Amino acid sequence: MEKEEVEKDIDKYAKLESLANSQGGALLIKGLKSDISDSVANLISGYKKLPHIELIAIIAKLEANYGMYQVLSRSSKNKKMAKDELERILTE
Repeated sequence: MEKEEVEKDIDKYAKLESLANSQGGALLIKGLKSDISDSVANLISGYKKLPHIELIAIIAKLEANYGMYQVLSRSSKNKKMAKDELERILTE
């Protein structure tokens, strides 16, 4: 990766980390966990009787919420990895 790209990634991950560590971010993460749990429960309880389109809708909601949860919960780790990559680039 180019130095500029890695610096942009570090900035992006730092902003996401800041959000995740804020009070609002904590509420968002808590809500996402609840929504993920509810979606899994709906799948488990309804997979035999729900119409195909409803199952797809539940899975789409689960995918969106899980994706957002991963972005926030992995922001610190991703920032560290990007910083390590920047250090590697600068020492070459």
